[in-house]
Amino acid sequence: MFQKAKYWWVNHRQTHRRQELEGEYLWSPKKNQNGARNVSYDNMIHVMPGDVVFSFADAAIRAVGVAIGRAREAPKPPEFGSAGDQWGSDPGWQVPVRFKELADPLRPKDHTSQLAPVLPARHSPIRASGDGNQGVYLAAVPEPMVDKTD
Repeated sequence: MFQKAKYWWVNHRQTHRRQELEGEYLWSPKKNQNGARNVSYDNMIHVMPGDVVFSFADAAIRAVGVAIGRAREAPKPPEFGSAGDQWGSDPGWQVPVRFKELADPLRPKDHTSQLAPVLPARHSPIRASGDGNQGVYLAAVPEPMVDKTD
């Protein structure tokens, strides 16, 4: 029996193009710098092959990917360089994702009236204003929100 694909939103800041998109993966630490659990990082182990990942960077969805495997424990990728030094050297989660960059990026700020009513109440990847919620790395996207991006 097949499971329906889920949708995820990743807020890329420091590691968008050169690392994660070109490297075809997502990577996160397992916990916050202070050792506390983080829902965004815990979400990494819920991504399944076939799930869709929207990559948000520089105020727009710039790529869409498909997970091609499950999360596995992995050290911080060396190509991150000093990005993410605050995470230390403990292994994190890595999910293989095959991304395709969009020729015409989608700016949530241009669609706030449609998106605001369908944003998740908790752990939303963006705010009602359309700005990225930088406290969230990886968030589940409810189907009504996906439907508004068509």
